[in-house]
Amino acid sequence: MDENTVKPKDLGKVFSFEPEDVKFHIDEFLDNDLDKAIVACYGLQPPRRLDFQYVRMTEDDPLMLTNKEFNYLVMSSCKPSLLIHNYYKTYSKYKQQVIR
Repeated sequence: MDENTVKPKDLGKVFSFEPEDVKFHIDEFLDNDLDKAIVACYGLQPPRRLDFQYVRMTEDDPLMLTNKEFNYLVMSSCKPSLLIHNYYKTYSKYKQQVIR
């Protein structure tokens, strides 16, 4: 058996990152807005998961969020509205990235 093949006993342990599957699990199993926001960031964004260790959640004006030591999840009315990447490996090349 190929080392990258999922063994039958492990089938239920694999998490699907298909957007429909992630949204289903968020709606079905989470009732806390903070938990939903965190899971959405990890599961619905492109693979930048390690950058989330530097995320600060805020409701501040996103134009002020330029501290290069942090990334920001901007909340509006208890819902995530922007994800601002200031601190990541290739910042010097790509600069600040804002995901709406």
